Amino acid sequence: MANTSSSVFVVDHAVDQNGVMTFRCVRDEGVFPWTTLPFAHPILIQMMGYFVSVGLASQRGTLDPDQWTALTEINWRCLGARDDRRRPDRGRADPVGSDGSPDFDFTIFDEAGAPLYRLAGKGVVFRNRDFEGWRAKNRNRIMALPEPVDFEFADPDAAEVASAAQCFVSPRVSTSPPAVDALLTAKSGFPPAHPFHDGSGDHVNSSHQADAADQAARVMFPELRGAICRRGTIRFKGYVELERPFRLIAGAPELRDQALTLAISQGGRDCSEVAMAFEGGAEAA
Repeated sequence: MANTSSSVFVVDHAVDQNGVMTFRCVRDEGVFPWTTLPFAHPILIQMMGYFVSVGLASQRGTLDPDQWTALTEINWRCLGARDDRRRPDRGRADPVGSDGSPDFDFTIFDEAGAPLYRLAGKGVVFRNRDFEGWRAKNRNRIMALPEPVDFEFADPDAAEVASAAQCFVSPRVSTSPPAVDALLTAKSGFPPAHPFHDGSGDHVNSSHQADAADQAARVMFPELRGAICRRGTIRFKGYVELERPFRLIAGAPELRDQALTLAISQGGRDCSEVAMAFEGGAEAA
């Protein structure tokens, strides 16, 4: 999407002769409330990916705020000790992609200088295309589907979220293979209704999808209770629209070494694929 953020998360940039950029992360919980979330929380990871990648592109001079872009893949890994006191403090970004590319590859370090997160992403730039018209076709197709009435959300405890307002998935698990439905709206997925999510409001973004996938995994497989997602990948094939349910479908009927893949579909069309590897939880106890 076109960049709409005016908040700066990365400052004090320096670039060496090889194009490697170092930077410092802003510590302002009022502006970036997602930085208060626990280590490995999916919203923290995805929001950081957005704000850091936008900040890096701005500093490298490759960010055009009027240019439409889309993320096609994001990979992340949580590094070191599982400790909620560890916070993003500084970072290092390697030069990747071509000029104008939204690709990124960076490592975040904590206050002690220990590696905390590694994120890498790929994207595309929409050039010479009526992007708004193209988006409208998919949105209109999905919005023509029946409006959800009395969508049932899972108990927050089952999804391991802090409140009912932060739960996006249904408690009803289909079988063969396991699947659950999810729903986000222009109200539920953004401030002030949600304390941590944010975005353009155009669609169900990467942060929403990672959060919904994490919740769905815990509802489908209760043995993941208390586990954290140590690493993951999302591959985006098409937009997921707000205001209409989408489905998360497990690639296998059971966990394999605490890892799983979820396909996200909406209106009969594949939209994304989320792969997650967990650590800890009831299964590992």
